[in-house]
Amino acid sequence: MTFVGVAAYAPASHITTQVQAAGALTSPGGALSALGGLILTSAAADSPAVHLSALPTPAALALVPAVQRTCLAQLAQPNYWGGLAPAEIERARADATALYKVLDAMNPALRIHAPVLILQGTADTTVFPAFTNTLDTELTGLVDTVDYRTLPGVTHATVVVAGNAAATTWLAQRFR
Repeated sequence: MTFVGVAAYAPASHITTQVQAAGALTSPGGALSALGGLILTSAAADSPAVHLSALPTPAALALVPAVQRTCLAQLAQPNYWGGLAPAEIERARADATALYKVLDAMNPALRIHAPVLILQGTADTTVFPAFTNTLDTELTGLVDTVDYRTLPGVTHATVVVAGNAAATTWLAQRFR
């Protein structure tokens, strides 16, 4: 099989930076807090060095089992993770070194040996355009071939539909 390209819709990046900034967000976070729960539990599943007993607050720890059986839309509800402020997910003064190591390894800024298409909505409040802009700069700095397109007014929920024609055409060109 030959690797011919990557089409990425609003790719998550710089998760460590975002998790570190979450402490400033003190209002219930809805989907943002639900994503925080997913990030925390996936990092713990990825590495035995990330201890769920030590990192989350008691309120967040009580919600961890829901991640195994509930979809993102439900996790974002006020009676689940969505009712927590992002600042209420991680215990104050918890040692997050292992968590950050796992999250840093997830950052997609790496040498990719095929062209990359990135589609990013300018109204996305899940994958913030500023982080995708930085990712584009990092990838091009690694001499990756990147076609970065921003979609004005497009959100995270609508980026796939809004970018479908562009991605389909771009991918078809890779197989010629």
